[in-house]
Amino acid sequence: FFQAEDGIRDYKVTGVQTCALPIFLFLQGPHGPFFRQLGRMLIAAGAKVWRVDFNAGDRAFRPKGQSFIAFTGALESWEAGLAELITEKAITDIVLYGDTRPIHAKAVVIARARGLTVHVFKEGYLRPIGSPRNVAARMATRA
Repeated sequence: FFQAEDGIRDYKVTGVQTCALPIFLFLQGPHGPFFRQLGRMLIAAGAKVWRVDFNAGDRAFRPKGQSFIAFTGALESWEAGLAELITEKAITDIVLYGDTRPIHAKAVVIARARGLTVHVFKEGYLRPIGSPRNVAARMATRA
């Protein structure tokens, strides 16, 4: 299901990865450098970071020096592949951007069932309540 590209050494003891600090698995993130910068900060703090790439857009924001895993299977195999990856890499935390994408929704269910911490970043924007005309009228009366 996955093809690894080593950027971080993998420490294993009798076939089981061990680490006292969290091991993060990043899924799809926002366009831009945010996830790359967050991953670097976590690594600098001593954590291990893995990232799954699903498409060329994900690969466009790959930072050098992190471990990337390309998901090459069919979407139907995602749940089984993710469960295997969580076990193999001893993942403790999953980081994703929006929890309603089908890939992410399945990951959240699997992670919660295993007791992992899920970090969800949302698309933040201001949305007016009511029509724009009503919002403008309310703003004018407050001025």
